[in-house]
Amino acid sequence: YWKLVSPVSLGNKKISFSDEAEHVGILRSVHGNLPNIFTRISAHNNALRAVLPAGLARGHYGNPAASLRIETLYGSPKLLSGLSSLVLSKAEKDILHHHYKLSLERLQRLHKATPEPFVCFLGGSLPLTALLEFRQLSLFGMVSRLDPSSILHRHATYTLLNSKPSSRSWFLQIRDLSTKYSLPNPLMILTNPPTKSSFKRSTKSKVVDFWETKLREDASHLDSLIFFKPHFYSLTKPHPIWTSAGNNPYEVEKACCQARMLSGRFRTCWLSRHWSGDSTGFCNLPMCRQNPTPGTLPHILTECEDLAPARQGVFSLWAAYLKDKPSLFPIIRKYTITDNATEYMQFMLDCTVLPDVITLRQQQGRVVYDSLLYLTRTLCFSVHKARLKLL
Repeated sequence: YWKLVSPVSLGNKKISFSDEAEHVGILRSVHGNLPNIFTRISAHNNALRAVLPAGLARGHYGNPAASLRIETLYGSPKLLSGLSSLVLSKAEKDILHHHYKLSLERLQRLHKATPEPFVCFLGGSLPLTALLEFRQLSLFGMVSRLDPSSILHRHATYTLLNSKPSSRSWFLQIRDLSTKYSLPNPLMILTNPPTKSSFKRSTKSKVVDFWETKLREDASHLDSLIFFKPHFYSLTKPHPIWTSAGNNPYEVEKACCQARMLSGRFRTCWLSRHWSGDSTGFCNLPMCRQNPTPGTLPHILTECEDLAPARQGVFSLWAAYLKDKPSLFPIIRKYTITDNATEYMQFMLDCTVLPDVITLRQQQGRVVYDSLLYLTRTLCFSVHKARLKLL
């Protein structure tokens, strides 16, 4: 309508109308927030693509702990730029949330559709929704510290006092976030604003606690994460599976194999039955064909006769490695020479949650985790490679 009745011209030159315009880094569009969201996703992909040669690519086997650090410092700021000032719907947040989860999944070289609790806790990374909402709360903290006579401060107070709950307002979203994370009412913050450092510290603590509780609850309902114990993990630092591998590409490759086994998405015959031609899920190795047995992960690591030479070879390596580390021998003997298959599998996939290992680590330091994870990932990877040769 306005194109017809109110054309814009500069001198004799007509100025065409535009559906989009960029202002302070935010793409405003008549079609809503989606164009700006897709622009942010594209910028995030380009940012990560630019640093792939540093070791982030799947074939490079740089340590995922370093890749995630680069993502935090360089990637996610590109994705979140300007988004905290927008009023986003749940569907729009879900698009960003899924994209970021997929990025974390790929940086850690995990299989597609790995459960989100595992992806976040293994990488020590908050989900995108948490990062975005933390930025929104930080931005509101800046507004609260403005002079009470400023336009933004007065507008925030008026909106919180007079707007209907159904109104599409950024300040009403802040009120909802305050309820969600058990923070003080925004009106109280506007009346008595805290200092920048104390507000960010308390807000981050509440956000991290909320998402750790939520993701732990989500993980408890997934049977595939039977050996994953999220109550021992944090969303603020990577899991020792990554940090213990250091910068050795071969050790990182072994750690990736162990992480996939722990995630419940390792490509066993039992899991592959859902998409392969063999719907039985029985182990396909030669000796197991004579006596059909479900090809589960415990079967691969403990029972399969075809893989016994690979396991014995690794145990010989263990004996040589432990000659100068006698303090580790009692724990290894306890969890390997046992009839309890669950304890054995837990030790092989993630020994850092076992009480004896935690106690020894408190006494002797990080070398305990580094040594035990080196031994267990070597076994997991050796059995995996031997199985691939036989299939």
